[in-house]
Amino acid sequence: MKIQVTGLLEAVRANRARAARLVGGTPRALRDALTDTLRDVWTSFDQQRQVGGRGWAPLARGTLRQKLRLGYSPKALIRTGALRQGWEIQVRGNTGTLRATATGKRGVPYGVYQHEGTRTIPARPFTPTEAVVRAHARAAFQRLIKEAL
Repeated sequence: MKIQVTGLLEAVRANRARAARLVGGTPRALRDALTDTLRDVWTSFDQQRQVGGRGWAPLARGTLRQKLRLGYSPKALIRTGALRQGWEIQVRGNTGTLRATATGKRGVPYGVYQHEGTRTIPARPFTPTEAVVRAHARAAFQRLIKEAL
């Protein structure tokens, strides 16, 4: 029995061009996935719950009274809007990062304390669950592959 393969060189050349389109599109796919993730962060603040997770703990009565007395929103984690709006997307090569940039009066990035909680502050996770982030990445790269082929 004999198996003969022809046109292999042409197939490699054609796939090389497709592969180049895939590699070249990686930063855009990463940016798309991170942008979708950032939209979920904003949704968390609006809905007072982690996207793909559970709702946040309510504010303590004293905290709620203080916020209302000072004219702030009764929602948790919304006072100046800095934590909700202070995000940066960076894409370098095949690595993408979504980073909170909000800092307190002393330059301390306070988002981690709100997200993870402390002894006195209940955790209020505002980034989506890992499953949601993976779904955004999967969808962005599926779009890229579909365009490249």
